[in-house]
Amino acid sequence: MPCTMTPNVTGLACRARCFIDYASSTRLPRIHKKLPRNPDGSLGDGWKRAAIRNAAAAATPTVNPDVHRHWDFDALELGIPEPPPTLQQETRTCIHVTYDAWHQAAIQQPAPHFDNCGQTQKFLNLLIKYNYCAERSGLGQAWGRAGWTLEYECALHAPIDRRVLTSLRSMLKGRQVWNHAQAIIMDGATVTAWTTMTCPRYLRLKQLIEALVFATWPPNNPCVAAQCGAPFAASRDELLEAVRAQVLPACMCQGTADNDPIISALDLEMRGLWSP
Repeated sequence: MPCTMTPNVTGLACRARCFIDYASSTRLPRIHKKLPRNPDGSLGDGWKRAAIRNAAAAATPTVNPDVHRHWDFDALELGIPEPPPTLQQETRTCIHVTYDAWHQAAIQQPAPHFDNCGQTQKFLNLLIKYNYCAERSGLGQAWGRAGWTLEYECALHAPIDRRVLTSLRSMLKGRQVWNHAQAIIMDGATVTAWTTMTCPRYLRLKQLIEALVFATWPPNNPCVAAQCGAPFAASRDELLEAVRAQVLPACMCQGTADNDPIISALDLEMRGLWSP
């Protein structure tokens, strides 16, 4: 995904800026709305409403883009508070537990507008991705309290769709962890349909992706401190090997390889693992 960045900017800021540049470009699907930009490159008035529209459109795929739902964007926007402030960096632990509790409550707000948990999780997680990329790139502020997406960045969920599920299958098939993962990812011979996904299936997929992410982190980081418990029953070494084999060598932004630890499930997605 090409983006317009200063040459010395890499890593998280680069990937976030690339996403914002794409969401502001003419390469968006027809049913999406370009994010408005100011002359200095920052996000302009109305970008959050455009992000809501795009997240809703992506969460409800249809064969005919001209026959799309007429969304009540105000109803989708209202009623989703940001997570509570975290503790100080030096004392906080198990951030993903706090975030998951918030996410479980927050996902109930837009749920009536969608057909199932699979569609609702994609809407909410993609909307958070828009807000996180705005803050990480320095081009905008998330809804509610400024900076909350950065406080919780190690705990953010990936929007799960067919590309994510297909990539998980390619990444894990043939490894020992596939014995556990196959029933979560697959329905018979095909990957499970995210558009009809149940909440229990989503939770297990979230835990599987989380385990891959946490395998790249040192043991004392605020998401995976020992007292938090393991998110998925699998060997950390095997999960780390899977990530190193498929994700880290392929990650490029501005032509620069990025071998840093993966920050979150959302960061894993943004590194290109789920690219078509």
